[in-house]
Amino acid sequence: MSSHHFVKDGQEPALILANGAVCAQKILSELLEWCPFVLVVDGALQTALDKGIAFNAVSGDFDSETSPHQKLQHLPHVEIIETPDQDYTDLHKAVMICMERGYKTVHVLWATGLRTDHTIGNLDLIVRLKEEVSLCFWDDFHKIYHAPNGFKKWYKQGTDISLLPWPMAKKVNAKNLKWPLEKMDLRMSFQLSTCNKIAQNGFLEINYEEGDLLMMEGSFGED
Repeated sequence: MSSHHFVKDGQEPALILANGAVCAQKILSELLEWCPFVLVVDGALQTALDKGIAFNAVSGDFDSETSPHQKLQHLPHVEIIETPDQDYTDLHKAVMICMERGYKTVHVLWATGLRTDHTIGNLDLIVRLKEEVSLCFWDDFHKIYHAPNGFKKWYKQGTDISLLPWPMAKKVNAKNLKWPLEKMDLRMSFQLSTCNKIAQNGFLEINYEEGDLLMMEGSFGED
């Protein structure tokens, strides 16, 4: 697994465990190794406990998990952070907690799959908060993050790549793809760029004039 997006600008990242589909143990183990601060969203508390994961805090409105103090009485070091504000999702509030503690890069696991409405809302945070924090979502199929104008990264030949406009990106140029993009206008419900691949070992370069792109690279599902 590439360490790109583990550490950015020399700063250690935080890790959030959300309440979606559980990923492969390999992904979880590697992220736990790299992230010194692990925050569990309340709906994922029981799963985290069942897996024996060491974490620093649990947060949320505790509507889906009503007995955190009882469940954590044997783990007095774990901080319980109540975030009752209903104007934000529990994941959004968890990201804000990480930001308040100085983290500029936050990795998110278990935030896709299961409920589609939650998945879409969660991914929207990548673009919504792009000026404040670098979010990277992981699951068994993709690593998902914002690809800014001027994006450049080295990949192996055959790496799966999808570029999703969020909600649009104008005049997109992408080199070193099996199906390259040249001045392509991408827009939801009009034109996407999914199921592409890296053409050869080397750099993928992406430029566009306006909008936002989500990079989806993968996959990592093997145990």
